[in-house]
Amino acid sequence: MKLGTDAKREAVDVDDEASFLVKFKDGAVGSIEATRNAWGRNNFITVEVHGTEGSIYFNYERLNELQVCFAKDPDDRRGFKTIYTGPAHFYGEVTWNIPGMNIGYGELKTIEAYEFIKSVVTGEQPSTCFAEGYKVDRVCEAVLKSSESRQWEKVNNSVLV
Repeated sequence: MKLGTDAKREAVDVDDEASFLVKFKDGAVGSIEATRNAWGRNNFITVEVHGTEGSIYFNYERLNELQVCFAKDPDDRRGFKTIYTGPAHFYGEVTWNIPGMNIGYGELKTIEAYEFIKSVVTGEQPSTCFAEGYKVDRVCEAVLKSSESRQWEKVNNSVLV
């Protein structure tokens, strides 16, 4: 649909891009970035961690793969290797009959429903709960405050058990 030249225009008040730096209590540092404007990216949710023993990389668009690199590998074989999810991994007995067999969004929703129902039946608290969501919200608040103050802001999640 193409808007006409007489179409009413209004100010946009949502963030289209965000990026921020993080420092963790143990000294680790990182960066977090998000955008709605990355052409060619559909659900590009990635996590990349670099440490003294190597690196690990996950990309939600390639849900069934994990990229790992080990620092102790010989120089002639150092580089990222692909690990394909399969029967040996979480929920593998019901979702991945053979390594590298793709699962998708529907299977992930089934796993989430399974975990929810299991927590109701067993009475055990699931790993994701209100307290965890509240901690995430505290981080978001600190990011917004830091954006306004132009300073590092501490996140105090110690009030939660």
